[in-house]
Amino acid sequence: MSSKLKRNKSVSIEDDKSAALLLKSSIDQEDTSYLSEYLLQKNSHRQLKYLEDTDLENLSVLLLDFLCTPQRLLALEILKKLTNNKILPSLKQRALEFDKLVYLKGKIDFIKMKCTKNVKHKPEMEINLENIENKE
Repeated sequence: MSSKLKRNKSVSIEDDKSAALLLKSSIDQEDTSYLSEYLLQKNSHRQLKYLEDTDLENLSVLLLDFLCTPQRLLALEILKKLTNNKILPSLKQRALEFDKLVYLKGKIDFIKMKCTKNVKHKPEMEINLENIENKE
């Protein structure tokens, strides 16, 4: 890679980080005017990777307000990038963890059944159906 490309890439990363700081402060202050300018930026999605999860959650809530404005397509595009980059991987991870828990519960139940296989269970009370039928 040439030095000019490296320099341009490092400058763009620094620009993205500084723009992400501005975006973070506007999210904290719920500044919709800056968010509308943010939506009009060409590479607005590049700044999302520098935000924390709580900031992304607050941003998605703020972007819902833009669904009734002419900028709805831009807001939907950012929301789509948020769901694809953050929400879907975390949902997949939780699904895997849930599958592991179900598997372990099945193993525990199997071990319990195996241990109690030789134990004979007697009911607490026996009901004679013959006595009930004779009474009627």
